[in-house]
Amino acid sequence: MLFCILSGGFYALLLYFREKQLSDFSKKQIYFLAFLRFIVVFFITLLLFNPLIKQKKTEKEPPIIIFAQDVSKSIVYNSDSVYYRSKYPKQVKQFLQQLNTRYAVKPLSFSENVTDSLSFNFNSEYTDFSKLEKYLYDTYLGQNIGAVILATDGIYNRGKNPKYLFQKISAPIYTVALGDSSLKEDAAIQEIDLNNIVFSGNDFPVTVHLSAKLCKNEKATLSIKQNGKTIQSKTVVFSSDDDFKSISFILNAGTQKGILKYTAELSPLKDEVSTKNNVKTFFIEVIDNRKKILLLGNAPHPDLGTIKRILEKNAGYEVTVSFISDFNENIEKYHLVILHNLPSKKNAAGKVFNSLAKSNVPYWMICGSQIHIQTLNKYNLPIRIKNGLQHQTTEFQVIKNDNFTLFQTDDITLTTDFPPLTSVFGKVYISKNPQTLFFQKISNVPTDYPAFAFINSGNRKSAYLTGEGFWKWMLAEYAQTEKQENVQNIISKAVQYLVLKEDKSRLKVFVNKQFYETDKILFKAEVYDKIFEPVLNADVQLIITNENNVEYAYVIPPHKKGYKLSVNGLPPGKYHYKASVVLDGEKLEREGEILVKPVDIESLNTRANFSVLRELSSTHGGKVIFPNQLDALAKHLLNDGRIQPVVYTIESLEDFINIKWLFFLILALITLEWFMRRYLGVY
Repeated sequence: MLFCILSGGFYALLLYFREKQLSDFSKKQIYFLAFLRFIVVFFITLLLFNPLIKQKKTEKEPPIIIFAQDVSKSIVYNSDSVYYRSKYPKQVKQFLQQLNTRYAVKPLSFSENVTDSLSFNFNSEYTDFSKLEKYLYDTYLGQNIGAVILATDGIYNRGKNPKYLFQKISAPIYTVALGDSSLKEDAAIQEIDLNNIVFSGNDFPVTVHLSAKLCKNEKATLSIKQNGKTIQSKTVVFSSDDDFKSISFILNAGTQKGILKYTAELSPLKDEVSTKNNVKTFFIEVIDNRKKILLLGNAPHPDLGTIKRILEKNAGYEVTVSFISDFNENIEKYHLVILHNLPSKKNAAGKVFNSLAKSNVPYWMICGSQIHIQTLNKYNLPIRIKNGLQHQTTEFQVIKNDNFTLFQTDDITLTTDFPPLTSVFGKVYISKNPQTLFFQKISNVPTDYPAFAFINSGNRKSAYLTGEGFWKWMLAEYAQTEKQENVQNIISKAVQYLVLKEDKSRLKVFVNKQFYETDKILFKAEVYDKIFEPVLNADVQLIITNENNVEYAYVIPPHKKGYKLSVNGLPPGKYHYKASVVLDGEKLEREGEILVKPVDIESLNTRANFSVLRELSSTHGGKVIFPNQLDALAKHLLNDGRIQPVVYTIESLEDFINIKWLFFLILALITLEWFMRRYLGVY
């Protein structure tokens, strides 16, 4: 700084006090011009050093007012639906405009998700206040929140009770009570119980659960319709003002295959507030071929009961349990044979193994402690036990093979706490290039001995589980997680793979058959040339047709080693799809059906829950208002002394050379000096 002062003073002194042609200037003129040059040189010299300048900025952050609008369907399931779609949105926008004059208003819409814009569509199927809480925490926690306003009917059907939420928000929470909390006459179809898969020509039960409020002694007709025609109906009399009834029907699937649509319809009552919950659609899938599975054991064993219980959950399986001593049937009538501890010492089961050798029936061998090693090794089977000791057993745990590719195993997780399996003592070998799902771990030492392996020889599939006792896994898993999913997934997927005939078509399409209207429908496809090499650049077309023959056309784009498309927004109903691709002039097609089921949970409870709103507001220092009180709430918030802006003082260091006004100051001083010298006749 001193150097800059000296430089400016020295330069001004040389220029104005030693120059003779300035002798006619007055002292005031010389001093003024010298001062101008001193200031210019001072600042230019200071710019050369570029010092750091400490600056202070004061910023004022206005309070944030969060307005969250519930857009679930339940709000318009009452007699005021026209008001909420027309007049109410105008009231809200006017209310927010008033607040915008002083505060930073942040409008949101929420239901099962949260969006950062205001909406009044009231078309969401769920209400989840937990999602709103998470959004507020992630976005606004730590900021100057003046107030939170929730416009809702208080009905929630996902997540936690709202009165236990928003604990980290210190600002007052106001609630705008929407909907109607009064108890009015209303009958509703709550739920329908049925089996989704029915076999052709079979009867199947359907149970319709009804609820009724303030409908004592009222009569209604419950009808089951198909294609608009009533196929069965029953008269229902409600016996109390808070009634619940279950009405059963026995329907026949008929001979038509595929997905069939039915409608349960409850006739409206005289003074019923809403009839939207009087109709519910349900679907069944009619199939005509069950897979016959034989469980053939050496003796009764818990493993057999475990497999039977799991497989019988699938209506597509017909499970038969038999023991080798009593068995005298034709193997070829079954789609899969599961052999447990066969061959054994008491029964070599030679007839069964000879029949399997001559047929292409898939089989699954479970080789436990009762397996007779010598007999097993005599048969021409891929599995052999070497160096075995017949009267000794060994135990092993299993290790999952992450490179297994025959089917998805992401939902199969085994822990070291699972009990070990038991087998005869010996080294197990499986030939013919098996795909191994589990390897053996003996005394905590991993081995390459297969514990559960699969073989696909082209004509037939087979599987080999080299130990018994997996029924204990069910108990262990339930003790740890209160679930029994792992063993169910293992057995279900193994059986599904074994009974599934290999698809030799060159265009393959993979899609689930049933979805809810809020789900994404995922189509996956694979395309192969004539030598079954994957084709990854084909133009795969997809046409989805609804029940009214309206077509939706898509292209399934390439994705990794195949093709993948996600379809959203299909209304509830039954759809037919056809995928096609042209390869070398040949058109390949695959078609099928999918079902989009409605989500009508919002219609089951249309009575607003104002008690939740009162508890929420009182806990957080706010209050409950109704839509006609929005103007009063705006005045209250604008005059609320608790809602104040936050003033921040920010200190920063800035390079001196970045001060823009300094350039214009130097330019102005130089210009003024030049003008005066010109005017006085020096230049």
